[in-house]
Amino acid sequence: MRGTVHLDPLLLDRIRAAISAYPPALARVAASIIEDPEFVINSSIDDFAHHVDSGSASIVRFCRRLGYSGFREFKIALSGELEKAKFIGSCGECSTENLYIPKELALLSETLQSAVAASARLIDEQQVIKLAGRLRSAKRIVVLGAGASSVCADILASRLAWTGLPIICASSPELARTLNQSCVAVGLLWPAATKELWQFLSWASTAGAHSIAITADEACLVAKTANETITIASDPAIRKPGSCLHISSILLLSEYIHRCLQSQ
Repeated sequence: MRGTVHLDPLLLDRIRAAISAYPPALARVAASIIEDPEFVINSSIDDFAHHVDSGSASIVRFCRRLGYSGFREFKIALSGELEKAKFIGSCGECSTENLYIPKELALLSETLQSAVAASARLIDEQQVIKLAGRLRSAKRIVVLGAGASSVCADILASRLAWTGLPIICASSPELARTLNQSCVAVGLLWPAATKELWQFLSWASTAGAHSIAITADEACLVAKTANETITIASDPAIRKPGSCLHISSILLLSEYIHRCLQSQ
């Protein structure tokens, strides 16, 4: 039977379940989130801990039990889910025929939308505008991805090549040794940082090139090797071996850099 599809927010469902399944201290955190999720995404961890009469450590413990690295990553996921709920709600007057989506396809669509929305909130507009200017003046731009991120490197390089930039994808970190101060090196550390990417960024920086790490974990040691980092969202739902769901955030970033280049 076809009709309007009701898609329960998966994260909010898990939080609701935690009210009865988790220990009292964590259950209280879950109940407070369900009561006012908007307050949570607009609060610091200290403010939220005070609000629920708990400690910051308990908040972090709650987030990790749900599969997130901490409060910041949890807020990104929660914010994305709230945005999806608003979008679905805005479609209330749409044709039921147009709203019918098979369940598995709908879940995939939600995951991708959530990742893109979360990354959009993380990307620093002024940083990307400045980066576009740096790329425009570079004599040579080299992009490297390793493993699953190699596809992301190809996407980024292909999109920016259309603006006439001297950009190529490296097949190994060795190419970084040939760079100089007029060059830019971009390392894709998403979905994982590797030894090759660490070598690439280290050698590029040593050679005098401006090095950039695109990552979901700006605190990782490989990212700290670069001159600057661009942070995109990381959701446990898209960190599955062999998955290509992580590409959505790179597509967003690639298109945004391209638009910034066009406007200069």
